[in-house]
Amino acid sequence: MIKISRIRSLWRWTLCLSLLCPLQLAAAPAQEGETVIVDNAFKSLRPAIFRRPFQRIPDQGERPFWTDPTGESPELQFDPQRTIFGDEVLWIDPMTYGKVAMARAERMSAVAALVTPERLETAIRDAIARADGVAEGPASRIVFAREAGKAQVAQVLAGRDSGNAMVVQGPVFASHLPDPGAVQLSWDDRQVVITLRLQRFRKVRGKHMSIRDLGPLTFYHYVGAPVPEGVDPVAYWTRNDGAPLLAALREGFERIVRTARSPLPEGAPPAPGATSVVMVGDRLQQFPGTVIERGEGVALLRLAKAEFVLVATGTGE
Repeated sequence: MIKISRIRSLWRWTLCLSLLCPLQLAAAPAQEGETVIVDNAFKSLRPAIFRRPFQRIPDQGERPFWTDPTGESPELQFDPQRTIFGDEVLWIDPMTYGKVAMARAERMSAVAALVTPERLETAIRDAIARADGVAEGPASRIVFAREAGKAQVAQVLAGRDSGNAMVVQGPVFASHLPDPGAVQLSWDDRQVVITLRLQRFRKVRGKHMSIRDLGPLTFYHYVGAPVPEGVDPVAYWTRNDGAPLLAALREGFERIVRTARSPLPEGAPPAPGATSVVMVGDRLQQFPGTVIERGEGVALLRLAKAEFVLVATGTGE
């Protein structure tokens, strides 16, 4: 015969399990892959005219802006006496800038034409698939949208009780600054440059369905492997119908996604003006920020509390 005290003990355990199990199931992470929402800033490649702040610091005597190797277009002229909203800026003559921009676009037109929206979308899909570590098709669900944000997360996950989403947005540029672009060819034509904003969300079950932030908005930049010395950049990027160019883009997006999904090393933001030396190929180059991790073929630098740059340390083949 089972004692009354034993029955009461079993009843208490049964009640506790019946109350706890639903909570455990509700809090369990979704088994399906993460949804990645990419906005339409990533639909073309634009040749940059100016050095971006996260790129290498130019060598002594090197100009941090594009100059026509043929010498046919005029050189940019800067006037340091102009101000915008009280801040001193290097003013560029609009007429001269327009001529330089036209010459730049014409020289790199064959390269830019290779990166159609369809080919760039495919490159991003392939990059996420490789970051997911799957052979065929990404584990993540990938959505390309006109805009990407919290509202789009709610729409994409509308039919689900829970789920994770990563939002990939283009950079924000001030209207008075030239040379915008999320995917660019560097000012010296030798590297692919990517810059984006990334934020992750989770849909959770509750009294009302809620989309919660999984951390702050983070900025990521990527500086790709440079074209080998002595090789014409246009000839290099356009060979084999742009195979080296598309490979460089896939590599950049894969590196960013892998880094975004990994715990970032702890550390304080670098001091203003801090720089670090990185070995790229067989050359030492100086970059803004501090190195926080060195991996195979890449160095990770911190530029600010939530801003990072990945520098490819190899060279193009």
